[in-house]
Amino acid sequence: MFLLVQALLVFPTQIVYSQSITGRITGKVTDENGAPLPGTSVKIEGTSNGVQTGSDGTFTLNAQPGTYTIVATFISYQSKRITGIVVSSGQTSTSNISLLPESGVLNEVVVVGYGTQKKENLTGAVDQVSGKALANRPITNLSQGLQGVLPNLNIRLGDGKPNQAPSYNI
Repeated sequence: MFLLVQALLVFPTQIVYSQSITGRITGKVTDENGAPLPGTSVKIEGTSNGVQTGSDGTFTLNAQPGTYTIVATFISYQSKRITGIVVSSGQTSTSNISLLPESGVLNEVVVVGYGTQKKENLTGAVDQVSGKALANRPITNLSQGLQGVLPNLNIRLGDGKPNQAPSYNI
């Protein structure tokens, strides 16, 4: 009886432990000249598992063992798919990616909260704030810095609790 209880307690732990061992996909995203592209989105296709590259263009994705396709995207560069990346338990697979610039004329684009749009397709008002506008103001966070600087931007800071996010109304 004791051995049966012990086996029931240990066996599920072994299964959970073996399922938690993951592998990694690492690499570096560069442009056609070999310069790193910081802020590039790298994602495992068909999943929500994705990261952005660091300031040196490197990325690390954790994944369960299997074969994957990763997609790298960056504004004004062609997206690139890398297929057949094999991830093994506890191992690291390396995949360096070189992105090419979009061919054709570079149109003016505006980065909005939910993606990018061509300037001619943009509806609504767009404004920008330089560092000079914020430099001489005694602010403790970005929300306080933007308050009163951008027209038609209403910021409600709430009751002042440190973990409460402000609400932005345009």
